[in-house]
Amino acid sequence: MTELSELRRQALGYLVLAGKDRYGRRYGDPVFEDVTEGRQAPVGGKYSYSSCADLAHWLLFRLGFRFSWINREEAGGWVSQVNLNRLTASGCGGSNPLAVRAETGMTVAPGDVLVTHVSEASRSHVVLVCSEGPLNQGVPIVCAEYGQSDEKYMRPCGRLSVRSNWRDGAAVDSILRLERLWETSPVDAAPSAWEYAHALVERQPALERSSRGLRVRWWCETLAEHRFDPGLPLDIFGPKAEAATQQFRALHALDPAEPFNDSVQPECWLAALAYEGPRQ
Repeated sequence: MTELSELRRQALGYLVLAGKDRYGRRYGDPVFEDVTEGRQAPVGGKYSYSSCADLAHWLLFRLGFRFSWINREEAGGWVSQVNLNRLTASGCGGSNPLAVRAETGMTVAPGDVLVTHVSEASRSHVVLVCSEGPLNQGVPIVCAEYGQSDEKYMRPCGRLSVRSNWRDGAAVDSILRLERLWETSPVDAAPSAWEYAHALVERQPALERSSRGLRVRWWCETLAEHRFDPGLPLDIFGPKAEAATQQFRALHALDPAEPFNDSVQPECWLAALAYEGPRQ
């Protein structure tokens, strides 16, 4: 059985991987796509789906929990319109039997799930805790949250953030504590976040000349963030993207051996997922 301290450490690793930094992971990023199980695709040209609760269900499943209320396709089927309700305390109008109503001064810790503005459907939101601190007292708390918007590319994203505006119980209504889940259903050691990342990138396609689509666009945007020129349009893997990929491989000391020196292989995906660099 995994100790609670180790479970929190694992939870923090997954949340940092999922949120990455203050810019975050956007629609098209392999981690973002796995968290949302592909549900973020635009409908009629609009991004109408909110993925904020997906992050919580994804994290708990990754940690080894198998509660019947975990809403994931990989957990036996995803159900529409219940993502947030299944994380919210029954005392706040939700259906989760282990969540409790938030009270000022409660201490939160990595892996805890917070639900805010439950009574206001248009503002309801799910936040995952990444640092320990008292709730609703203006103390900065590092969080991971999805259901956000990327300011540069104007696409849905998830990111790390610092929340310090929770005062007087005005925002956080419900708490689902990782400790309570662990006490109710102890779990064995789960793969680490980077073991998960390694397995994830092994499932990604090898992008090469003439490849196109969402993954190509995300890859070319990543090359641009490294200050390489992937050429236009960004959703087609052309000669400039090949040349930029060679530069990327050299920068990260990846094996340049033929025939993969100008294509995107798993080691490229992994290096890109770990990258934290400046935005243009």
